Amino acid sequence: MCKEELFQKIKGQLIISAQAVPGEPLYDENTTLMDRMALAAKQAGAPMIRTSSVRDVCAIKKMTGLPVIGLIKIQYPGFDRYITPTLQEVDALVQAEAEIIAIDCTDQVRGDGQSIEAYMKSVREKYPEAVLMADISTYEEGLRAEALGFDLVGTTMSGYTPQSPKKDGPDYALVRKLVRSLSIPVIAEGKVHTPQQAVKMLKEGAFAVVVGGAVTRPLEIASRFYKAVAAGRASVPEILEKMILFSKGQFRDINHFLKVHTYAQVIGQMEGLDEETQYLLEVAAITHDIACPFCREKYGSAAGPLQEKEGGPMVRTFLDGCGLSETEIERIVFLVSHHHSPNVLDGQDGRILLEADFLVNAEESGYSQEQIQKAKVHVFQTESGIRMLENLLEP
Repeated sequence: MCKEELFQKIKGQLIISAQAVPGEPLYDENTTLMDRMALAAKQAGAPMIRTSSVRDVCAIKKMTGLPVIGLIKIQYPGFDRYITPTLQEVDALVQAEAEIIAIDCTDQVRGDGQSIEAYMKSVREKYPEAVLMADISTYEEGLRAEALGFDLVGTTMSGYTPQSPKKDGPDYALVRKLVRSLSIPVIAEGKVHTPQQAVKMLKEGAFAVVVGGAVTRPLEIASRFYKAVAAGRASVPEILEKMILFSKGQFRDINHFLKVHTYAQVIGQMEGLDEETQYLLEVAAITHDIACPFCREKYGSAAGPLQEKEGGPMVRTFLDGCGLSETEIERIVFLVSHHHSPNVLDGQDGRILLEADFLVNAEESGYSQEQIQKAKVHVFQTESGIRMLENLLEP
C-alpha cells in the first residue's frame, strides 16, 4: 500500500494503539496478546494499529491484516529517547514490514552524540521510501520534523518531556497550532481518554487520532473505576438534586443554576475537558450562586462581590459528606468564590463557568450589546462559548 493510500485510509479516523511493555499485566515475554486487542479494534472499525516491538507488529498484521504504525521502545544508556532511537530499530521494523515507522523527534538527549538531523539523514539514505512518523512534544519540534522530511507528525510526547507542558488531558493547543503551520498530516495522540476528546481533536483539524490506554490497557481502565468507587463521590445528578432541595422552592434561583449548569456542561464537553475537570466544572456551576438567598436576606443584595464573599464557606459546608477529596472541594470553592472575577479565575473550568454564567445573566437581565461585546473581548475564550454568544446574543 503506497503512502497516499495509507493516508486516505486513516484520514478522519481513530487509530488504536495496542501495546504492552514489561511490568504490565498483558505483557508476556513468551507470546503476545496484542494481536487479540488489535482484532477487537478492527472489529470496532479501526483502520490501523499502532504497536511496539517486531513481535507485535508481525502478530497484529497476521491476525488482522491491518496496516501498522510500528515502533520499538528501548532504553539505551545515555539516551532519554526510547522510541525507535537508533538505525538498528528502524532496520528491524522495515524487515517486519511496518507500513509506518514512528521515531522520537523530540529534543531529548541522544546517547550516541548524534543530532536528530544526522540520525534522520542516515535513515533516509538507507530507506528513502519509508513512511516515517515523528513523535514530538512541542510546536518547534513539529516544524523541525517536517523540515527533516518526516511524512507525518504525532503529538505523542506532549507532556512527557521537560520542554512540553504537563496536562491531565490532550494538548489541543499544540494540535491546533501544528495543523495551521504544517503541510503534512498531524496525528493527535496522547492522553485522549474519552470519545468526546477524540472528536474534538478531529474538529481541531487533526488528520487522525490515536487512542491507546483508554481502550487497550485494562489496568488503567480498571484503576479509574476503582478510584471512583473507593471515593464514593456523589454524581452530578445527586449534586443537582441536593442543590434543588437546598434551595427550598426558590424557583428563580433553581432555574438560574440549572441553566448555567447546562451551558457549562455543553461547553465543557464541546471543548473536550477530561472527566475530572468536567465534573468539577459542573459541580461549581450547580453551586455557583449558593449564597444568593443568604446575601439577599443579610445585605438586601446578591451582588457579585457579596456572592463571592459568602459562597466559598457555604459551598464547602454543602459538599460535606458528598465524598469529594479536599483537593476537589478546594477547586470548587475557588471557582465559586471567584465566579464574577475574570481576572482571577484560571484554567478551562473557570473560564467556562464565567462564560456559562454570562450567557444566562445576559438573557435574564437583558444585557446591552455594549455589555455583550465587552464580555466577548474580556471574558469569553473558548471557541464553543464564543459560538454560543454570537448565535444567541448578537443581532
